[in-house]
Amino acid sequence: MNLSPVMRRLLWKEFQQLTPLLGVLLAMGLGLHLVLLFIPGWAGLPERFAVVVYGLPSLFAVGTGALLIGQEKELGTLCWLQSLPIAPRDIVRVKLYAALLGLAVAWSGSLLLGLLVAAIDPSTTWYQLSVGQQRWMIPAHALCLLFLVFTGIAISWRMRSATFSLLALVPVSLLPFLAANLIAWLADITGTWLPPSAEKWLSGGCLLLATLLALRVGWKTGLRALSPRPVHAQWWIRNARLARPTHSAIRKIPAAPTIALVWQFARQHRNILIGTTCILIVSGITLGCAELVPKGFIATAIFTTVLTWSWLGLLVFQGDTAEDRCLFLATRGVSPWQVWFTRQLIPCSIVTSSLVLLYFGLRQADLPVNTNVSTTGILAVLVFFLASQWFGQCVRSAIVGAILAPLVGFGAIAWLASASSELAAPTWSLLIAGSVPLLATRLMTRRWMDNQRSWRYWFLHSGLLMLFLLIPTIPFLLFVARYPRAPEPLMLQLGQIAHDHANSELKVVVLTRNHSQSNGRQPVASRSERLGAIRERLHSNQRAVPDLWSLKFVIADLEVRRLELGTDTRAEAKSHYRDSLRLLLTLRDRLRNSHRLLDQDRADAVDVWLLAMAQTGNATDQLGPQLRDQLIQKVADRDHRYRMRQRAIALSWRAANDDNLGGYVLTTDPIAAATLQSRFTQVRNNDLLCALLLKKLTAASADQTRLNQRIRELIEAVPGTIPARQEISAPPAPSSALLLDELLHQSVPGRRWHGDWEQAADDLASSLSHSANLSQP
Repeated sequence: MNLSPVMRRLLWKEFQQLTPLLGVLLAMGLGLHLVLLFIPGWAGLPERFAVVVYGLPSLFAVGTGALLIGQEKELGTLCWLQSLPIAPRDIVRVKLYAALLGLAVAWSGSLLLGLLVAAIDPSTTWYQLSVGQQRWMIPAHALCLLFLVFTGIAISWRMRSATFSLLALVPVSLLPFLAANLIAWLADITGTWLPPSAEKWLSGGCLLLATLLALRVGWKTGLRALSPRPVHAQWWIRNARLARPTHSAIRKIPAAPTIALVWQFARQHRNILIGTTCILIVSGITLGCAELVPKGFIATAIFTTVLTWSWLGLLVFQGDTAEDRCLFLATRGVSPWQVWFTRQLIPCSIVTSSLVLLYFGLRQADLPVNTNVSTTGILAVLVFFLASQWFGQCVRSAIVGAILAPLVGFGAIAWLASASSELAAPTWSLLIAGSVPLLATRLMTRRWMDNQRSWRYWFLHSGLLMLFLLIPTIPFLLFVARYPRAPEPLMLQLGQIAHDHANSELKVVVLTRNHSQSNGRQPVASRSERLGAIRERLHSNQRAVPDLWSLKFVIADLEVRRLELGTDTRAEAKSHYRDSLRLLLTLRDRLRNSHRLLDQDRADAVDVWLLAMAQTGNATDQLGPQLRDQLIQKVADRDHRYRMRQRAIALSWRAANDDNLGGYVLTTDPIAAATLQSRFTQVRNNDLLCALLLKKLTAASADQTRLNQRIRELIEAVPGTIPARQEISAPPAPSSALLLDELLHQSVPGRRWHGDWEQAADDLASSLSHSANLSQP
């Protein structure tokens, strides 16, 4: 493309008009990418970045025509261009070049941001939307962007107002898709068979024809608008209504200021108000007749309704920002309260009427609209509307405001929704935060009317924005401040113990009952074969710990063999009994040397059972002196037991997650499990629980009941709530009837720590040492 110096300067001027929109869109895209990247709750949506990557160029394409043509009409620079010795064909051509160049920059910048996100987070798959079976998305998206650019330029040449050209672009841009849906609907009604891919080709064909038609119409309309004609023929320069007699615009009786301001707002924005009202009426009727219209019409009606709500909110203050009309009202001494109220009245009435129409339309379509859904939807629409008008009071450009106002409204709703789901914010905080935009527009009306846009103006708006963001977090912050925390010395001790055992292997393999079946072997049947299978699994993996079924089976086998010894006095029976006991001692050692709290408690239960068996009258005869002494020494080794418990507390605390602490499954609420408050309470409960267990190791006997009670309430606490005080019953005395059911059942960690069985084991070990000393010569 070889352009003359004059054309290059014109191209530079046109591109400078698009630069602010490009900068805002790319900055907003970067912010949205960061939000989507670092919010944990949205990590499970791998295609979440696709909306941002493909949506930013679409927003730019929507506003290109209004910025290049509509804005110049409002500022009067288009007449200045027409007065220069430049051919109208060159002006139209340069505007097309600038639009396409800006579109290329927006698309390239958006794709670059997506590639940067993919480099940071390789798990994102937004680009997979354009590969495989969906490769048509890239050319389809490019064609949609060209259609939006050419259509926006064609409409902007026809419309005098830039805002109204944006408003007219919405229904016009949907016509190709509605035409494709209508053709498919007619084919379905008439019974004409269409292949599955026909809808894509049908939509693409309609879109291609509409793009070529928009380019042709935009070119011809631009040439016609810039061609030399009499002034009275320039319909977009002069409004014929201005030529009416002056006395017809003067009321015979002066109206009240409020009524006059409402009349002035209605007359000033009559075309936009009529257009938005018609769009809302058509959308409401379409939703009410959802069963009779093509499916594409429903999505179109919802999209246009939401967009119209946003633009009505933007019109509240943006209508008087243009041409400094607000300053005109301020110099006439109009009250800020009257201006604020009269600007709110008509758009609020239209939004309220559309909500009523939409409600009856959805009820007519037999959709599930109950009271809660209706209330939530109304509040969301109000927040969306108020956020849009707050943004309209801040931004000066009507084009940038019309493009970004829907994003601002959706951002406000997304923040309140995330505060409700992630932070468990109560309803009152959401209502107060939702009313902040209304309060902000009222407080800043005087400064907006006086056109005071100094640093103090933006500082006050920023403070109100921080208030909007902070109010939903106040209950969560108060909850965090009031929630109990673990003592600092105990947490430092836990960290030091975990650091000392940093090289410990935290992966634990738990034996399962169906291990042999998973290997393709035949399931074992006899007791000896099952015991042999347990020994084989223990031997094959030195880090394996027994599961509850293996413990119960070995203990039950020992009970049966001990009863059989009463009638069978053969040496072979005693040998089998002692082999089973050695296997149980091996299982006990694996449990005791494990870093999990659950394994430590199960090792305590096995020690209680071994101690009870060693205290029987015929234990020496059944076990033999050597095996009995080995059993007692293992059970009475208090120092080793203390070290293993201490290590298990620290390592279980280091490896804890949301629903597991050292093998203990923590209580979870499936509804609140994903909230930030529940995750915070679970982490804090884990810290408190491990600190209490560490304190329980060295606490006095009088404090054990209180600590057990606190441990029980923490282990059973529902995430997101402060645990309630609960009583805990004392551990039952060991008895053979409870061995397989209660003794091995662990619901609270550390239940048998500092129990009577430990003192009994020490006494038995002392008597064993005393008898050994007496036997020496």
